[in-house]
Amino acid sequence: MNRKWWQEAVVYQIYPKSFQDSNGDGIGDLRGIMKRMDYLKELGVNTIWLCPINASPMKDGGYDISDYMKIDPSFGTNEDFKELIECAKKAGIRVLMDLVVNHCSDQHEWFKQAVADPNSKYADYFIIEETDGEVPNNLRCYNGYSAWERIGDSNRFYFHCFSKEQPDLNWECEELRREIIDMMLYWQKMGVAGFRVDAIGNLKKSPKVFEHQPLPTDGTDGMAAIDPYVLLQDGIEDFLGELKREVFDKYDMMTVAEVSVPEDKVEQYTGENGLFSMDALSKLLALAEKADALLIGCGLGRSDTLTEIVCTLLEKAACQIVLDADGINSITGHKDILRRTAKPVVLTPHAGEFARLSGKPDATAADAAQFAQDYRCIVLYKGHRTRIFTPDGGCYRNTSGNPGMAKGGSGDVLAGMLVSLCGQGIDAVSAACTAAWLHGRAGDLAANALSEYGMTPSDMLTQLPILLKRYNSKTW
Repeated sequence: MNRKWWQEAVVYQIYPKSFQDSNGDGIGDLRGIMKRMDYLKELGVNTIWLCPINASPMKDGGYDISDYMKIDPSFGTNEDFKELIECAKKAGIRVLMDLVVNHCSDQHEWFKQAVADPNSKYADYFIIEETDGEVPNNLRCYNGYSAWERIGDSNRFYFHCFSKEQPDLNWECEELRREIIDMMLYWQKMGVAGFRVDAIGNLKKSPKVFEHQPLPTDGTDGMAAIDPYVLLQDGIEDFLGELKREVFDKYDMMTVAEVSVPEDKVEQYTGENGLFSMDALSKLLALAEKADALLIGCGLGRSDTLTEIVCTLLEKAACQIVLDADGINSITGHKDILRRTAKPVVLTPHAGEFARLSGKPDATAADAAQFAQDYRCIVLYKGHRTRIFTPDGGCYRNTSGNPGMAKGGSGDVLAGMLVSLCGQGIDAVSAACTAAWLHGRAGDLAANALSEYGMTPSDMLTQLPILLKRYNSKTW
């Protein structure tokens, strides 16, 4: 098999908003990234992945796109993006974009037209059902409430897997798919080398989504979990195959898919002939040799193969490692690996994750403290008043934070802060305590500004620069 460029890629993820501000407005931007291109090259990076930079009202960190053909003004212009690609090219660096096409923003012109005119072609771009006034069914979106939102005072409802500000696109509509392909080709012609494809496993919906009848509940709220009806449904390979034929294969593009795939279907999605491609372990080990710290777990998924990868990294990497989310889940049944790491691993479980890891359904903080001693690790036990337990029996209790932080994505922010501190050479215990407090304090600032109910993890990220500025100036 001939080696492809993307099989040798060293990819650096950039969250533009917090990476580098070039004009002093407190928001990172494209020109800020350009200023750091030599630094990225020095790191050995040859590919950068930009988190969403398309026009967006930023209700979900840019994952709610209002114009697929335009760069958000807070980051710059389309011309700035052209210049960034050229700047990267001169440094020997390729650029990947985030492709968010399961849903768009409710501020997108397509959705505005669909809402205004039920007979317009744009109404077919979305999943819209008309009823006798009742919600079509009891599906619960990922954000914890109904997956159906009423349109004004009508009997029409639109479907959303994520927040109500993110209506799902209807991939059964051929004209919509053509628009998406044309959009991808637009950015490809500008010089984009590939895409990280967001929520790609959700494109196909089960027919039961459209049946106006209750679905089996999974809890006390009378609602039904959404995953069984929207994730990796039969026929999704037709949509992905179309993208592969029309875009990915034609232009030798790198694709990174956000999807949890059962092990028996991995080959269908990855490899030379798969819908998406990857080459993992050997590259990860090579990169780990150069790393100051590693974060493993966020969005990883679960499979026996991934467990093997995680365990190998834990055993062979010489740097500080932070284990979060599915990284923790992957070592359930392999806990002894924690005793063989070069440095004590930092684990960041909430109560449920720790229960699975320990094998104790009723596990308590005291069990977490004992676990830290037994397995020579640091346990950052998330929850009300997060606690940090150390291998020598130490215990630290965090005093910042609020219930509004108990939302999906908040733990990712904490994990990112923690590994950043470790990577700067701060010892793991101090890094864990510092990250927990800063994370909680940023959450408090976000809650003060937006309320505990209204705040999101992205709002916490926004508060971090403000918090650190206060810290540096000692204006508390």
